Amino acid sequence: MIPAGKALPVDSTNEMPDFGFDDWMDDQLRNVPVPRDLDARLRDIAGPSAGREIARPQLAPSDGRIDRTLRSVEIPRGFQGRLRAIARPKIFTAWRRVPRDMWAAAASVLIFAGAGATLALWNMEPAGPPVAQQPDPAPQQPTPQPPVQALVESNASQSVETRRTTPKLQKPVTVALGDQPKSAGGLVENMNALGSSLRQAIEAQRRAKFALGSAGQLEPLPDLAMLETPVARGISPPRVRGYDLLFQLRHGEHPLVAPAADKALEISPAPLTLQTASYDRAAARVASGRLPTKQDIRVEDFLAAQDYQLPAVPAGSVAVHAAACPAPLGQVDRQLLQVVVQGGDLPERNRPAMRLIAVIDTSIAMTADARAKQVTRALAKLGRQMRSDDRLTLIGYADSPRVLLENASGKDLMLLAASGGLEPGGGGGDLLSAIQAAADAVIGSPAAETRRVVFVTAGSDLAGQQRSAAREALAKIAATGTPWSLVELRNQGGESPWQDLATASRGTTSVCSSSEALLATCLEALHGRPTRLAQNLSLRVHFNPKQVAGYRLLGHEAATLTGSASDPLEIELHAGQTPTCMYELVLNPPEQTKNGPVPLNIGTAEVTWRHPTSGQPQRRVLQLGPAQLAPSFAKAPAWLQQGVIAARAAESLKGSYFASGTRRIGQLLEFAQQVQPAAAESPEYRELVRLIEQADRLR
Repeated sequence: MIPAGKALPVDSTNEMPDFGFDDWMDDQLRNVPVPRDLDARLRDIAGPSAGREIARPQLAPSDGRIDRTLRSVEIPRGFQGRLRAIARPKIFTAWRRVPRDMWAAAASVLIFAGAGATLALWNMEPAGPPVAQQPDPAPQQPTPQPPVQALVESNASQSVETRRTTPKLQKPVTVALGDQPKSAGGLVENMNALGSSLRQAIEAQRRAKFALGSAGQLEPLPDLAMLETPVARGISPPRVRGYDLLFQLRHGEHPLVAPAADKALEISPAPLTLQTASYDRAAARVASGRLPTKQDIRVEDFLAAQDYQLPAVPAGSVAVHAAACPAPLGQVDRQLLQVVVQGGDLPERNRPAMRLIAVIDTSIAMTADARAKQVTRALAKLGRQMRSDDRLTLIGYADSPRVLLENASGKDLMLLAASGGLEPGGGGGDLLSAIQAAADAVIGSPAAETRRVVFVTAGSDLAGQQRSAAREALAKIAATGTPWSLVELRNQGGESPWQDLATASRGTTSVCSSSEALLATCLEALHGRPTRLAQNLSLRVHFNPKQVAGYRLLGHEAATLTGSASDPLEIELHAGQTPTCMYELVLNPPEQTKNGPVPLNIGTAEVTWRHPTSGQPQRRVLQLGPAQLAPSFAKAPAWLQQGVIAARAAESLKGSYFASGTRRIGQLLEFAQQVQPAAAESPEYRELVRLIEQADRLR
């Protein structure tokens, strides 16, 4: 068996494995452990004659019985991973992209071949002149046979050269399987034929999936439920000396940058995104028993999916936090620095109790791009910010509308979100019926209540008479003095297709691409006023070249070096939002002077924005010094621990160049158990830990 973490020879091609190196592959397959009770099952198939020479073919077990027993053989744990380890690192991706049904076929062939070979060893008899059958004078005791595991270990202990030159049996043998004896050489030929057939099937699949410029690699088909137009992500790399563009092109990650190499590299404009689609898709795939594709993992989305318990800041203000600690499961000289921009809560004002009527799409369209998870996350956070006297009417719609919650509190909404009651149920999305149901709910509620209506759709279409009927229903809502807004969930921005309905019926429409943007819309409806705290907000990290030898930005990789990149360097910040980014640092040894070591000075984190109403420029600067550097991961702030575990999990799933190849994602659980209660009790963090546990079992 190949030792864990030991690299195989690098292949210079990206083609599928060459099945021609039979001896080498045989050496690898001989080390595959067999199930613990396989020998007992094989003996049970053969019956009481297993230990004797089979003189009469009719005593051999039937083919049907062998087939039924072999189908129940348990596949050894980690068998799929060991199959992948046979391939070479350069072509590892191609092995991973073989369809699941092809892996199942490979496993079936290997298990059947191994079981058949073992049964053949037990049923071997020396070949010689025919002997007349004689009745057995007395029952003979079965000849003791070595256990299967002992045979495997014996084979594994021999060198390749010994196996090639030293025969295990000194005499020719015949093997009785079923009704027709076969030679051992014939059995080997049949096994080779099975392997050849498997190779041809895989090659046929590979050729069928060839595309121009794909270099013969197998590209996994996207889930139909998640099929959506891809969006450019990442930031444009700097075009200065000292930034390794070839490294980013080769590995798809930002390289380590020396701030002393160029003046422009001392400042890193930090992108701020709030999207969580990559994390939500990964969690859904792992929960369904499949590992996410590496291309779909984005570290920034894993960071954005966490709800950080930050120090309180004054309501309506903007704050910046930063902390660093030694990087777990990484090189000893690395530090992970996380910077978080925090928007405070809305200033409290006297407002009446609010009845919010929320109408959400629960059709099959909500499964695309993990939209349903974004809605669940937004509504769970909304429930936390509802006052005790606020009430919610929640209507879900697919083929028809149905009331999910009536006269509910914020706690009721959080319980429903935690129980999975907001998951899509399938079917189409009848938006017209949902609008009419909302109009009935508004008209049926007490006129003294202050009401707001929010529609959340995945793009349900309205045309012709349906659009006219929707306009009439929205006009009924507007006639009661109830403001309404319609939100379309879409991974790309742009104008809403419902603008004409909003103009005719005194409503508003918007397009949201993240759960935080949807939450901001819901909070505006709940509070009855805008929640924006800052516009044109940007974050820049200044690194001190005297003490920072190198840094790299985690995530935010552009698909190509020349293509467009959409991760924003300026955003609008709403109340309660916490955009974040993370860097890996290599620090220089502290400079010694006659008065002692020079105090740590990593640099500064600078946030600038404009006031949303006055437009006046605002600025916050945080010095990155000893107060921000924790001596260990266990002593880091709870929110930094949470972010570090999220980033490390994403890099492990992504197969990052900077993630150690000998470490498994399951080792993160040791560090995950060290987090402080403020992070450990967070629902988002518990979900992250479940994702790590499930992904570790799938690997």
